[in-house]
Amino acid sequence: MRRAVLAGALVVGLTAGCGSASSPGQALAGSSEQALNARSAKVSATATTGSMPPMRIDGSLSWVQGTTGELTMGGLSPGEPTRAVFTEDAMYTSMPAQLQSFMGGKAWGKLTYADAEKAYGPMGQLLTAALGQTNPVRSAAMLRQAGDLTEVGEEQRGGVSTTHYAGTIELHKLVTDLNLGLTDEVLGQLRSEFDAMGISAEHLELWLDERGLPVHAEASADSPQLGKTTWAADYSDYGGPKPVTAPSADQVYDMGGRLMALPN
Repeated sequence: MRRAVLAGALVVGLTAGCGSASSPGQALAGSSEQALNARSAKVSATATTGSMPPMRIDGSLSWVQGTTGELTMGGLSPGEPTRAVFTEDAMYTSMPAQLQSFMGGKAWGKLTYADAEKAYGPMGQLLTAALGQTNPVRSAAMLRQAGDLTEVGEEQRGGVSTTHYAGTIELHKLVTDLNLGLTDEVLGQLRSEFDAMGISAEHLELWLDERGLPVHAEASADSPQLGKTTWAADYSDYGGPKPVTAPSADQVYDMGGRLMALPN
């Protein structure tokens, strides 16, 4: 159960949620460099997994030292949207009022990346490495690996002139090419887990503006266990300051131990 949930997030998060002339490959290489230098952006996205209700994500992300930011996620549960804060070493999520009584009255749950590695094994190591070493618009760099990479054409998105690219990438090759410092053993375990869930490839589409910065990204993958997983995101306001502050320690419940008790 723990790994299945995490895999759904990673399948699209590594590509559409992260971002990379005379040819499509060269144009995407320039995009990756432009996005890296931008250092931050606002994001507005929708994610779906199988028959589950769609999740709406809005907020901002920075990638100066790892990926940090604050997001609001609607659709995870009835009632108020869930807030999430990503710092350099942990993830914090707001807790619904009905759950706070089980968590000592704390308003936030905390999961350190170290605990994620213990709870999720290779998947947790992948999550930690991705958040620490990628940026949220690095998908352009990965799209260059697509054997069927094509330049679809010039299009308008939200009043912005863009160039549309599309292709299909092999998920295990994507993880390897990200150069996240994972050992060969962990990479092999990840490939086995992806294969067991029937996740082999992902279709990715990207729209770049005249500066080479991603304006919109879409990704989709199919799995017998998870169903169809999709991600569609709009990026804007590149380069603005995006300070992040972790919740006060007296309002935080450590989720590491509770998560470890869940079945795989």
